[in-house]
Amino acid sequence: MINGMLLIDKESGRTSNEVVMYFKKRFKQSKVGHGGTLDPHATGLLIILLGNATRFFEYIIELEKEYLFTVQFGAATTTFDACGEKIKQSTKKIKAFDVFNLLKEFTGEIEQIPPMYSAKKMEGKPLYKLARKGIEVKRRPKKVRVYTLEMISFDEDKQRAVLRGVVGRGTYIRALANDMGEKLGVYGFCDEIRRTRIGDHKVENATKFLLLQEDKTKAEIINSGNILPNIERREISKEERQMLKNGNIIKINVTPNVNKLVRLFENNDFIGLGKIEFGFLKSIRLIGDHT
Repeated sequence: MINGMLLIDKESGRTSNEVVMYFKKRFKQSKVGHGGTLDPHATGLLIILLGNATRFFEYIIELEKEYLFTVQFGAATTTFDACGEKIKQSTKKIKAFDVFNLLKEFTGEIEQIPPMYSAKKMEGKPLYKLARKGIEVKRRPKKVRVYTLEMISFDEDKQRAVLRGVVGRGTYIRALANDMGEKLGVYGFCDEIRRTRIGDHKVENATKFLLLQEDKTKAEIINSGNILPNIERREISKEERQMLKNGNIIKINVTPNVNKLVRLFENNDFIGLGKIEFGFLKSIRLIGDHT
């Protein structure tokens, strides 16, 4: 079995699941997943997890994500992006400072209502399946975090703004565009979305999926021990490794108030994640010797 992570630059028009299925077939293994859905219409960074790396999905999904996106003002669509049907339109014109002055309202902890065309489930059913049947259900607002939201450019003639956003888990960029348009009274939708970063992983280091399919390039498989470089690395002995494997905790020489996750290595061999708290090290998620 192949273990590790791939950084893929996905093109528009393809679902994240299609990319996962491609690698399942290519590597002939079932343990393949992604580190956070990227809309079919969107392009950019998609993390693919292989083998034992899939066990760290819950940590990947918590990493902040950076997007470059274009908001087309003057219309709202059913999907909040360019794939949907226009349902509202406005002839009102706005200026760059209107958008600029709005950015603060959408920065920090905000509430979003998930789009009907999304993978979010309600009573076990993905919302997009209901939306395709013409069914709209009431969705509860959800608190999400927008760390950074800035305007790169604004085309007054075309009424288009290019924005950069750094967001936390569960934030819908399409919903940001829709809500900003509503707030300005002119409507809006995401014309283009590109994910440029997940945590410390950047799209510049990713392999274009289209070229990979055409066998024009190869993707580098990143070792499972390097998929979370933001977490401190800690070397342990063979004896300590066995102790953790047996479910024991280890007394270590650190300040008592230290509380943090660490990546555990024994002789440069990644064995999983641990946690240091109250002067002790305990295992959080270990990988087997052959998984």
